[in-house]
Amino acid sequence: ELPENPFPALLKALSDNKTGCAYPSQISPHGARQDFERDLPTPSAILKRRFSTASDRSHASPRAQWASGAFMAFNSAAYRSVDGFDERYFMYCEDVDICLRLQLAGYQLARADTTVIHHAQRQSLKNFRHLAWHVRSLLRLWNSASYRAYVLKYADSKP
Repeated sequence: ELPENPFPALLKALSDNKTGCAYPSQISPHGARQDFERDLPTPSAILKRRFSTASDRSHASPRAQWASGAFMAFNSAAYRSVDGFDERYFMYCEDVDICLRLQLAGYQLARADTTVIHHAQRQSLKNFRHLAWHVRSLLRLWNSASYRAYVLKYADSKP
């Protein structure tokens, strides 16, 4: 849902040629802040996240390594330079992959000064089929050249 027109803020965030992807803050229909920007999904980070409480995850990343694909806007030149989304992903991790590739190409991610309402379903926590798709996408991501290059480049610090 769009409680306000998010596009002026997204375009403003994209006006810097160094920005490859802009995204809004995301809240639930009840107004709770969602985890729309995250750190790199490593196996240990996923386990930690899975067994943490919602309050443990409620802080914003100082600088996101990837943003939720629920709502993204791209600098068209940046999008073309990384050949867009990798269509080999199905439902999960395509947003992580494109964010990593954009950063490796020298672009930044930027949170725009706007908010959207996202009706997150979290189906991989409820449905085995979605969980299988999620695991398959994570394995594809962890074995990708972009993931390995990102880990090597930013092993000791966030971009």
